[in-house]
Amino acid sequence: MNNASYLKGLKVSKYREGSIVGWLVDGYLREKNSSGKPKRIRKRFKGPNARILATNFKDEKEALDLQRINGVEVRQTKITDEEEHVINDLINQLREDGGDEDTPGHVLLGRAVRHFLDSPTRGMEVVTVAEGKDRYLARKGADKLSDKHARGVKSKLDNFCSLFGDRLLSSITADEVDEWVEDRQASDRTKETYYNAIHALFEWCRKKCFISNNVVGVMDKPVAPSYGEPQSLPVDQIPDLFRYAAVIDGGSMVPYLVLALFAGVRPEELTRAEWEDFDWDENTLRVRQRKGQKLGVEYLRAVEIPEVGIKWLEYCNARELKGKIRPGNGTKLFNLIRACAGWRIGKGSLRSMDYFGFDELIADSDSKRRPEWPHNALRHTGITYRYKQVRSIGEVAEWSGNSERMIQKHYKSVKGVTKQTTEDYFNLTPESLGLTQGTCK
Repeated sequence: MNNASYLKGLKVSKYREGSIVGWLVDGYLREKNSSGKPKRIRKRFKGPNARILATNFKDEKEALDLQRINGVEVRQTKITDEEEHVINDLINQLREDGGDEDTPGHVLLGRAVRHFLDSPTRGMEVVTVAEGKDRYLARKGADKLSDKHARGVKSKLDNFCSLFGDRLLSSITADEVDEWVEDRQASDRTKETYYNAIHALFEWCRKKCFISNNVVGVMDKPVAPSYGEPQSLPVDQIPDLFRYAAVIDGGSMVPYLVLALFAGVRPEELTRAEWEDFDWDENTLRVRQRKGQKLGVEYLRAVEIPEVGIKWLEYCNARELKGKIRPGNGTKLFNLIRACAGWRIGKGSLRSMDYFGFDELIADSDSKRRPEWPHNALRHTGITYRYKQVRSIGEVAEWSGNSERMIQKHYKSVKGVTKQTTEDYFNLTPESLGLTQGTCK
């Protein structure tokens, strides 16, 4: 063998023996053998870490050879066998993940360490979406939210976690959230509430340093149509609401419609209301304060129920009822009643419920040919006709729990409200609709 072969030193190369593929360390050291020639090294390595083991073996042999020939002191490694195994395994993972068999192991490790040091999530707690949701819902101050709002947020976040719950918060992208929101079978207004709930979750998690930035904030927010000025329901469309409410779920939602439509009570106030809050001698409902609000009193105001409303409550035998006025599944029942009466209701708002034999009637509930339900239509209708009847801004403001400015601005003149519709509105009794004595739950 010529001198050139001796000078090449050791090299690492792949070899194959049948179906076995390994790595070979082959070459010459400067150290002399018993014949006075350069010492030959030829060693094979097999297994998943073969290349790493071969490279480490080569480096070790060359370092010792250099020490023997030149008297250079080579520091022995302080890495334990266990640590060396872990390092080799990490390098092997980097090679497999990147499909890189050529870059030296120390370079791959260096890149991985640099990536970790530069990572915006370095030092942050590793939290899944489901874990983040649970902490968010249990955060300080969450108990001061209204029951309705808290249930709505939890429902939307539970829905989101059904797909992304096991994922890390830091791995969620804006495109994924955008696609998920757009896939909801709901109106633009409902999609906006989904967006708001998820945005609030990620923003809270950002402030808690679970993530470095709120990816939801960079996506296009669903834009719901503007509510505009309050709208009253056409009086001729109200009877169908009562007719279907009287049949669906044993008439359990009739009192809700009565108090919202004829007394202008807010949906969230009706959620808290109980039959024990009635003063039947005065025909008033004492409206409870918002949960967690520090007012020092239990009730906000006493709402007088007009005669037409009292007739409906008598139709329901309301004086004999106890407990909550609004049934627990009131939201879905209200959606079904409106869909049966011809209003547009998204399919997603009618899921998982009994249709009480009206399946065909609501088959096209999400059709664009149907009219949109005006925002807070029952309350707006009640306030509008209350003002039309008493003509006192101050009295209506106190009765409805609004400011005088709000009544002055929005309710003095509402399209479609006339002297005739006012008379028709206050004559919408059970008898006028052909309904006999009810048995509301």
